[in-house]
Amino acid sequence: MPMYDFECPEHHRFERVVPLHVRNEPIACDEPGCAHRATRVEICHARPSTLLDYGLGANRDAALQGRYDPNRPSTRGVRKVQI
Repeated sequence: MPMYDFECPEHHRFERVVPLHVRNEPIACDEPGCAHRATRVEICHARPSTLLDYGLGANRDAALQGRYDPNRPSTRGVRKVQI
């Protein structure tokens, strides 16, 4: 079963392992004394530099300096695989 992030109206955040078929259903808050129901929240952990160039520093540095061209990204460090 996967783990999901939940948050109640009182902004208590917690993670819980729940079955797929009930992942969108409200669940009881984990905070002691809180009687609210929590809903699932989407969390994105990707950083813009990771999305930009998959870790290549050349594209990240070019973007920070304002000279990055998305039509011609640097391929330094990228291996070409022949099939």
